[in-house]
Amino acid sequence: MTKDSVNSQIEENKQKELKNNKRYSLYDQMNINEKYLDYFIVGVILLLFVVVIYSIS
Repeated sequence: MTKDSVNSQIEENKQKELKNNKRYSLYDQMNINEKYLDYFIVGVILLLFVVVIYSIS
């Protein structure tokens, strides 16, 4: 393999990684720290869980 083909292979791999990394690139576009967005999602799920259990009992 020549140096050019190695470089083009590296570029293709970088492009694939960017496509696979959509979750975090979406957070970057929204300009939100993904840690706090994860906490928010977990909090909403826990809140729904508590409401369902409270309504059953």
